[in-house]
Amino acid sequence: MERASALAAAERSKLLDCRLSLAHGGAGYTFIGRSLRKPLLVLMALVGVVLLLACANLASVLLGRAAARSREMAIRLAIGAGRTRLVRQLLTESLALAVVGGGLGLLFAMWGARVLVERYTDQRFLQMTVNVTPDLGILAFTAILSLSAGVLFGLVPAFRGASCDVSSVLKGAGARVRLGRWDVRKLLVVSQVALSLVLLVGAGLFVRTLARLKTLDVGFEREHLVTFSVSTTTGYGSDADPAIWRLLDKVRQSPGVIAASGAAPSPPYEYRLPVQVQRYLAASGEDRLVSFSEVAGGFFETLRAPLLEGRPIGPQDRGRKVAVVNASFARHFFGRGSAVGRSVDVAGNTGRVEIVGVVADARYFNPREKPRRAIFASTPYLWPGSLIVRTATDPRALMAELPQLVRQSEPGLRLLRMETFGEATDKLLTQERMLADLSGAFSVLAVVLASLGIYGVLSYAVAQRTREIGIRMALGARPVTVIRMVLRETLILLLAGLAVGIPVILVWGRFLASLLYELKPADPGTIVMAGLLLSAVAVLAGWVPARRASRIAPMEALWHD
Repeated sequence: MERASALAAAERSKLLDCRLSLAHGGAGYTFIGRSLRKPLLVLMALVGVVLLLACANLASVLLGRAAARSREMAIRLAIGAGRTRLVRQLLTESLALAVVGGGLGLLFAMWGARVLVERYTDQRFLQMTVNVTPDLGILAFTAILSLSAGVLFGLVPAFRGASCDVSSVLKGAGARVRLGRWDVRKLLVVSQVALSLVLLVGAGLFVRTLARLKTLDVGFEREHLVTFSVSTTTGYGSDADPAIWRLLDKVRQSPGVIAASGAAPSPPYEYRLPVQVQRYLAASGEDRLVSFSEVAGGFFETLRAPLLEGRPIGPQDRGRKVAVVNASFARHFFGRGSAVGRSVDVAGNTGRVEIVGVVADARYFNPREKPRRAIFASTPYLWPGSLIVRTATDPRALMAELPQLVRQSEPGLRLLRMETFGEATDKLLTQERMLADLSGAFSVLAVVLASLGIYGVLSYAVAQRTREIGIRMALGARPVTVIRMVLRETLILLLAGLAVGIPVILVWGRFLASLLYELKPADPGTIVMAGLLLSAVAVLAGWVPARRASRIAPMEALWHD
């Protein structure tokens, strides 16, 4: 009844009109699924891009191998082998590679999934079990995907290898792998460069988003802060609370401690409640939920949050119902008037409290979100809650001493979660860290695959043009001219890939926009840096066959078959 009386009639009506929506429990906790849905879709897309890169590389290798075996295939066709039989043989080789790769990938995925859960599971949800063991559906999906990739990217090399012109090949003409006027292997390299650019730009955006959130000015000094909580073996509620207050006093007296306080819940964890403000007429359907915390004296001094008006909550307020609100709260409910001295009813908690001060807006609860309206009420109880301590030096020195201090001073208390404030806020950035880490790893893999593709295509091209290069050098061409000729082909492939990749980035970026922070999906700086990095790797991959081509001896090249 007390909670209902604190709510406006419109809000009560809105709550009574709510309906329950039932979902199958096998899907897990719905809120977690909703919050992770888009990041997991992004990661799935990244995995798909890497799979395409790997398949393109495999197709390029198989095409090169088919071209190298063109004489063998021509001889077999000449002595009566059927083209269907040759296609079946080459396709079987491709499927064998796909099966082995899929099996190894599944084993790696089983290990990697456990690592990811351990690294990125939020400690607040440790009581939840996350099952990452592959079931029959995942095994079937892996098998179908591996076989499909083997068939899809093995068909073209198989058909190309089995459809060579017997007469031309036996006369010494090399088998060319072309699609109309285009060299298929070069098209595959262009696609690899484009996809690598997309992954690099995505990784750059996620890394920069994480860096911005970590260095963001949150409105108070979060360095040198330690937060921890305790449990009790002697009782609960009012029975346990005196021991926690005594512990807080002893922590304040510890060497290296500048200030200490307590809060329930302690930032960065958030609890929201509806409020009614004295002499404020709420509009129909207005959102009056505010972030609510109960804090002990010295809370704002410990956080070093700037006070704008009135006074902070002090030790003298331990038994009083007073509160400090933030600037957003005061601006919304009081406009240009003073908030100090006004009263607020907090539904379902402390009841009516008097505002004694206004503190500057700060991102106490989530660095990504703008400061919400917040109210901090004085509390007579510190259990259940957390203590926050500001140290003069490295906070880890205090963290090493805290367990012994708790055991010696209050044997009935047991130390629970203990972490720096930076570690606590990092848990709120788990999604950003996961995207930055995994997209970075995928982009590195993509660049490696693209560089291998460029190296393979240019090495094959140099081998095909060995006689031509030998004639050029015999006629007086300098090694630097040969290097320039090969690197020119590298740059053509690179520029074509970049030209294809940039429009893809513009489309892909729209999907990433909600996951970024103060960054445009088509951020020019990120695209330029990704392009320069990819260019450097591509030139390095092309330099090796170019250097080898420049060292070809003219006489050996003229005898080259």
